[in-house]
Amino acid sequence: MYDIKNNVSLLGYVGGDPEVRRLESGAVMAKFSLATSSSYKDRRGKRQTQTEWHNIVAWGKTAELIESIVKKGDELSLQGKLTYNSWEDNHGFKRTQAQVLLSAFHKHNKGKSSGETAAMPTPGDYKPTGDGYATNATGQVQVTDTEADDDLPF
Repeated sequence: MYDIKNNVSLLGYVGGDPEVRRLESGAVMAKFSLATSSSYKDRRGKRQTQTEWHNIVAWGKTAELIESIVKKGDELSLQGKLTYNSWEDNHGFKRTQAQVLLSAFHKHNKGKSSGETAAMPTPGDYKPTGDGYATNATGQVQVTDTEADDDLPF
């Protein structure tokens, strides 16, 4: 698990099927977007909904798990670390993109009411499964293999 000082928890819907890449080094990476929404009443009393899109990145065993069970439209609660990618575009402008480096997630069952949310468990709630993963009583998955971070290319 990541340092508690940089911990992001989100509950939302997957915007598209995850994009999975297998690098020459053998590392596996999965990327997908997650939509979160909030509602408020404007000055006229009319309800407005604001949707935010988040870039999610998973590596190693977590990426493999994402590939096998996560699809567009799935409701997920997740935890991760906020990171930033910076690069220079074709015109020489510096670009920066925020992303969440995934450490744990829970796929919600279909048919739950939209008002239900999942409480994020603490690291002590997980039980090792012996294959580099750990699960808790609600089915949330966390990578326990310390080599998962070694797959990062930086």
